[in-house]
Amino acid sequence: SRTISLVAKREYHDQNIDESIRIYKYGIIDGENPIQQTSGYEYSDQTENWPCGYYDLDTALHSSILIHHIDSINYFIQGSFEFSVIEINQLCSDTIKITDGYFDLEYRF
Repeated sequence: SRTISLVAKREYHDQNIDESIRIYKYGIIDGENPIQQTSGYEYSDQTENWPCGYYDLDTALHSSILIHHIDSINYFIQGSFEFSVIEINQLCSDTIKITDGYFDLEYRF
């Protein structure tokens, strides 16, 4: 069974941006892979004041990783993803929708 772990960070100190996303999916197959559960926060914005800025997967909405191509000889994988996240802390009420995410990566075991 294959597992995919996508982690990305965007940080610009001069623009006060410090965001990251993390997606894990176990049992990955070619084609669509619905994301149905979370493995910790999926999105964070470190510029928000505590306790806000940490988001978890919104399981009420459609979330998926779509694998377009896996090259198991040269270890490349291409795909796209989309998901929505909501604030973990109920005192903060924000929802973020990630759409048109794309990856074209060399992978390792």
